[in-house]
Amino acid sequence: MSAVKGRNRENYIKRKLLDEGADLVIRSAGSKGPADLIAIFLESREVWFIQVKGPNDMASKDELTELAKLAGHFKARSFVIFKRKKRYVTHELKIVEDRVNTL
Repeated sequence: MSAVKGRNRENYIKRKLLDEGADLVIRSAGSKGPADLIAIFLESREVWFIQVKGPNDMASKDELTELAKLAGHFKARSFVIFKRKKRYVTHELKIVEDRVNTL
């Protein structure tokens, strides 16, 4: 994914999260870490770690595991959001018996 397209996708998801009630969304610019976005919901006391992928990008098993484990350290939730056929698809990640599962 080009840097510009990636930034645009991340900013789009950031705006959607704010519209849906997130109190704060932090974009990790140029991130090579597990999360592109961190969303904080004060009322529900939730923190979400989010990886955004484009239509031709696939998240590796190691990336998904790292993201899910990061969320587990903080009692947070982790998601990967893919753009597929001009729409965004969200999958929540969970570690079950040392394996990453999507919900």
